[in-house]
This record gives sequence, structure tokens and C-alpha cells, in this order.
Amino acid sequence: MPTPDEVKNLVTTKSSLIHPAEVLWSLIIRPPRSQYELSQLGPSHFTIGKQTFVRRTDNQLKNPRGHILQCSLFEPLPQSTWDRSRARSGLDPCVGAEEDGGESRSPYVGDASTQECFKPLPCVIFLHGNSSCRLEALPLVKLLMPLCIS
Repeated sequence: MPTPDEVKNLVTTKSSLIHPAEVLWSLIIRPPRSQYELSQLGPSHFTIGKQTFVRRTDNQLKNPRGHILQCSLFEPLPQSTWDRSRARSGLDPCVGAEEDGGESRSPYVGDASTQECFKPLPCVIFLHGNSSCRLEALPLVKLLMPLCIS
């Protein structure tokens, strides 16, 4: 049983009570933000089918009001670049890469040196709603990457 002092501390003053209409209003105007773990975005390197090699890069941007925006860039890569990127990330370059004897649909053109010339790719910027998160864009990644749209 709580002591009288504990009960006194539990009593809320009238000014701190929130009217139910205000609670409903705040749920409509500013609903709670979706919570998720970064791991729910999936691996940083993955394949779609046999010919589409994808790298996800997570970034933070600061807007003019000083708020930090969390962003993910999904980009289709040629297999050699994807393998090097996986190796730099500490991932096994052989895991997840499926060998394919067919023609590559890569948007990149290789030159005679070890460097690759990248053609500019179209880019879709997905902006989710105010109570959502980056997870909403994941279904689009599977559609856009094989079309060489980052």
C-alpha cells in the first residue's frame, strides 16, 4: 500500500490533464512516428534475381531547420563493383552472388582499365508520410533496381 506522500505525488494537477479531444487531434495532426530497427531494411548488399546486384547506403542529411533526416540510397551496381563494395564492408564477396552465364543488363559501361564508367541513372526519391518510415519504400526497390533506376 502506498504511503500518503506517494499518493500525494501521484495526484495530477488539473492543468496537466489533457482533454480526450486534444489527444485525438494530436493523433490526426501529428501521429506517432513508426519505430523500426535498421536491420529491418535488410542487408546492405543483395541480389534481385541473377543479374541485379544492389547496394544500400544509409545517410543522414540535415535540413535547413536543423532536423536530421535518415535516408537510404539503393543503387544497382555491376557485379565487379558490387563485389569490391562487399569486400570493403567486410562481407564475403562470394556469398549472395549468383553466377549467370547470360548477358548483363548493367547500366554501366566498362573501359579498358580497371575503372568503370558510370552512366547517369534515373533516381526516384521516395518521401514517406509523417507517421511512416523507410520500410514503406522496400517493395519499390524490387521493382526499380532491375530497371536500373536507383
